[in-house]
Amino acid sequence: MSNCARRSKSRTGIKATTSVLALKKLLEIWRVKRLGLVTPYVDDVQAAIVKNYKAIGVEIGEGMERHLSVQKNNDIAAIGEDLLDGLVKEVVIANVDAVATFCTNLTAAQRVEVWEKKHVIPVFDTIMTVLWDMSRQSSVDMSELEGWGLIFKKS
Repeated sequence: MSNCARRSKSRTGIKATTSVLALKKLLEIWRVKRLGLVTPYVDDVQAAIVKNYKAIGVEIGEGMERHLSVQKNNDIAAIGEDLLDGLVKEVVIANVDAVATFCTNLTAAQRVEVWEKKHVIPVFDTIMTVLWDMSRQSSVDMSELEGWGLIFKKS
């Protein structure tokens, strides 16, 4: 739990999480050591994300990440499925343990199950990671949820 989540819980009594905290939990549960990372971010933001994951023992090496250097939120939301399909395929080729689509403004969550079936690899979208962790913290069984990925079935 982050300091922010801890403070929020201590002040309100309500458990808190974020997409990134949830992703970290999933990487630990699934024992991911090599992560494919797909984002819309600019170079310096992407480099900072890669550095943070390296610090916790998760490799995002050459060929394992793709980013689009998009700066405007509206432009991020307009990124199409075909482009994301290609980016996911490119990082999977790098022999990763899982893929993360990392930006809550990406329209990617609806593609997770498609990518998992096509590439036979878990995909953690940051919209789905926070939903997974919130339901888990609230003791809500999501295992019957269809069409949104393996995290609800196996975590």
